[in-house]
Amino acid sequence: MSKNILIVDTNAEVLFQFPVNEIERAYVKALELEDMGIEFELNIPSLPETLANSLGASDQERLQIRAEIEEEIAGHNSPTCSSDDPQ
Repeated sequence: MSKNILIVDTNAEVLFQFPVNEIERAYVKALELEDMGIEFELNIPSLPETLANSLGASDQERLQIRAEIEEEIAGHNSPTCSSDDPQ
């Protein structure tokens, strides 16, 4: 897990990386790649991950945070979470 913003190609090869405080540069580069027709993924650490990094969390702790975030998001995307559900 990286502490940086990564632009990764479809083969999971890192094409570019930027410090988190240079997010604007990462977006500009992503737009350039998109205009060239290059398929890529922009991986930006979440706010909780960035906080954990600044507090010195280990790689294992950061992986756990990411897993918990993904689990929480998946729980909200499940069919039981419907906007038609009168609660």
